[in-house]
Amino acid sequence: MQLFADDHGKLIDVREARYKRDYSCRECSAKVRRRGGFKRQLHFYHLERPSNCRSYGKSETHLAIQRRLYALLPKGEAHLERAFPEVRRIADLFWERHGLVFEVQCSSISEEEVRARNRDYESLGLTIVWILHIKRFSRIGESLRALFAQNCTYYTTIDAMGRGALFDEIAEREGGWVYGRSPRLNVRLDRPKPTPLQFTHPLPRPLTSRLAKSSLCFEGDALDLLRSGGRPALLQWTQDALERERQRQLARWLFTVKNCLSKTAKALGAPYASLLDHLLRLASKN
Repeated sequence: MQLFADDHGKLIDVREARYKRDYSCRECSAKVRRRGGFKRQLHFYHLERPSNCRSYGKSETHLAIQRRLYALLPKGEAHLERAFPEVRRIADLFWERHGLVFEVQCSSISEEEVRARNRDYESLGLTIVWILHIKRFSRIGESLRALFAQNCTYYTTIDAMGRGALFDEIAEREGGWVYGRSPRLNVRLDRPKPTPLQFTHPLPRPLTSRLAKSSLCFEGDALDLLRSGGRPALLQWTQDALERERQRQLARWLFTVKNCLSKTAKALGAPYASLLDHLLRLASKN
């Protein structure tokens, strides 16, 4: 599915296209036609399944998120499905004034493709902002998450009818497991800001990592709110997350010490084993 097609070398919006007339996909050049109406949003569809076309795999939910983002941004500054022939890419949404590319992702994606998109847009001096659908990306692998985290990444619950929200959410992770999440924070993607340089209080590890990697934030996201003092729920999560990090760090330390003491006790003999075990118990209580 897509919102624009090629009409003999001219760009045509699906709202201006005619039914039962052939147009060309801007990515794979295959034949597409207009479809949709009262119960289904307008879009171009391929007459035949292409062998390799990223636009073919877009869903109605994907298109609804694109339209929501477009409606948020100032008129005349944003472009839906903007082509960048230099890198053979078609961005879901391009905000020209700020050099921002919004990429919506509702389906699975490989690490290689995320890495390639990041690299391609960065080569043009553009900043990519990932919008991930929470149904598909609430839990992802550590390596894929790290690739998304190289740029601004936010989440959405928007459905095919355009209902839902755009929000920021921070996950506490270790070894690929999620053991905590921040409150969902409604984010204003039409109001970019430079990343804060200083905070008056310590930040949990996921936020310090974001702070180190990105020079951009948006009004309402976690870094922006904490810069201005934060909301009670966010401040409470921050304190709880720092405490959980401290507890997990202590648990890792105790595990390492226990292994060392166990090996030492075996080397010294049985008389010292009970003493070392007693010392370990005292340490864990403190």
